[in-house]
Amino acid sequence: MIALVGWLQSCAGGNEQERTTVVGEWKISHQAQVEAMSAEERQFYDNLSDDKKEEIREATQIEYYFHTDGRFEKIHKNRTDTGKWQLSADRKLLTITYDDGKELKLVVKKLTNEQLRVGTDYGMRRTDIVLEPY
Repeated sequence: MIALVGWLQSCAGGNEQERTTVVGEWKISHQAQVEAMSAEERQFYDNLSDDKKEEIREATQIEYYFHTDGRFEKIHKNRTDTGKWQLSADRKLLTITYDDGKELKLVVKKLTNEQLRVGTDYGMRRTDIVLEPY
């Protein structure tokens, strides 16, 4: 069940307008997670109690703030992680450097007004992080 929390994917959009920056407020898209499940995983999820589904939804309530000055905040429940972000000139790599020195390089797979999708490798994966405007 905890593995369900990590499954993130986007659904195909209609006429989404591309963005040139990640600046803004974003949150994890729970709906994209559910839509990314295989038929077997979806059946398992659908058979969970409403309480368990809500527990999963709460576990994925993560907010991301990308500020114009290059600062970054990630808020999950009572914990806030901060650092800096940088988007490559070709908008294909998002680098996040946390204040503790940890660096995360994310491949930008989709950047539109409706969705920001990133992952640690190329190609669409269920483990991608899919964000929607907050």
